[in-house]
Formats: sequence, C-alpha cells, structure tokens
Amino acid sequence: MTADPAGQQTDVVGVWFTVESEYRAADARSNSRPLDSVRKTIDAALANAAEVSPAR
Repeated sequence: MTADPAGQQTDVVGVWFTVESEYRAADARSNSRPLDSVRKTIDAALANAAEVSPAR
C-alpha cells in the first residue's frame, strides 16, 4: 500500500496485478486455438519422454 498526496491509502500493486492478469487472460482467450496446439505438442513430447525414460 502506498499513500497518495491526499493521505489516502492506495493498493497500486494489487490494482496493477488485477489489470495485468485480465490482459493476459483476455490474450489467452483470443489465442486459444494456437495455445491448444502448443499444449498438444508438449503433451505428446512428454508422453514420448515418459515411454523412453526409466521410472524413478
């Protein structure tokens, strides 16, 4: 929290985080198809790695 010149408390970091989070969420929603493709590629690579790697 920071104090503004009028002496009121403001939650600059909280507001910043909230706005930035919404920007990122909106971007992810608008790019869901390309991101789904990337996720499927990563999932397939992890599945292949699990098949060839010994279990721990």
